[in-house]
Amino acid sequence: MVESSKSFTIKVWYCNIDRLTNADFKPLLKLLPEKLQEEVEYYQFEKDRKLRLGARLLLLKSLAEQGKETLLNDYTKNAVNKPVIPNWNDFSISHSGDLVVFCESGSDVGIDLELITPLDFEDLASFFHPDEKEYIKSGDISNRFYEIWVKKEAVLKAIGTGIINGLDAFSCLGNPIVVNDKKWYFYPLVMDERYMACVCSNQLFEEIIPEEVSPEHLIGSLLNKRD
Repeated sequence: MVESSKSFTIKVWYCNIDRLTNADFKPLLKLLPEKLQEEVEYYQFEKDRKLRLGARLLLLKSLAEQGKETLLNDYTKNAVNKPVIPNWNDFSISHSGDLVVFCESGSDVGIDLELITPLDFEDLASFFHPDEKEYIKSGDISNRFYEIWVKKEAVLKAIGTGIINGLDAFSCLGNPIVVNDKKWYFYPLVMDERYMACVCSNQLFEEIIPEEVSPEHLIGSLLNKRD
């Protein structure tokens, strides 16, 4: 956790759900409020269920460390579908491939994670600002595409207003950038070379280092604690 000059803190955790066994799934699921259990089980495929379970467990772990795990019962989504817990810090969650990432801060935050896979940039170019298009085309298209994409998703999550004017309404090439008359800072995350990830905040931090939380640790800190 890193502290800024204004005493804001930020926490970033990630977990590889590929190591979450089927035997552990049901007991861990029971730790969640019923409405969140239903949300997890809504998904057809096992991997999707594990990703969503992992995301909610990281949130629960953060609450539990502060003695506020009962606040998970207040988990809801605002008018633009952003997850929120009233009377608690801002938080954001993302998942892709086998990884889940979670961040929490007293500042406004957003996080995005993407597994780098082959893509057809021309089919996606309409989502980008003209300056971003030129930047992506002038180098390694795949890496630059994902670099900009995770920034764009992260800032939209941090703003918490959804896509109002379209993804091409602003450029993410600067750092900070100004959107809605507010400065937003980007923090690329290094976790796994197969992924691109970024945090966006309205606060300036010296450095953000993500911390891995293993499924085994989640079991030890959450499940065994309840026994």
